[in-house]
Amino acid sequence: MPIYPVMRYVPPFADIALRECKDKGIEELILFPLYPQYSSTTTHSSVEDVQERCEALDYHPKISVIAPYYDDYEYIEASCDEIIKAMEGKDTREYDLLLSAHGLPLNIIKEGDPYQNQIEGNASAIKIYLKSVE
Repeated sequence: MPIYPVMRYVPPFADIALRECKDKGIEELILFPLYPQYSSTTTHSSVEDVQERCEALDYHPKISVIAPYYDDYEYIEASCDEIIKAMEGKDTREYDLLLSAHGLPLNIIKEGDPYQNQIEGNASAIKIYLKSVE
């Protein structure tokens, strides 16, 4: 399966990859957002960008989007493995773990965007996982 990295606001842009997919006769695209959480400002706008660029190219593949994976066990485990690896040989009681995420304007959250809840769910899952391996 060919893999094409694309970005929304900086190169490589989707139209280059989409033109190549169209030329190769690829009939189905699976979009894998590297945002674990869903937001209208990230995942949704990126999917729309791909759809708009497909239209501009007169390219009509079947498009599937990988669902948010902020609470996927393997994702939590991989994230925590990196945290644990970074703390090897250190007394973890001497440290506080700071989890950081981009915020959204309050009006977007109030309109029902799930991003904040998914961020909080991700942080909670990381906390629970790390407690279980102490």
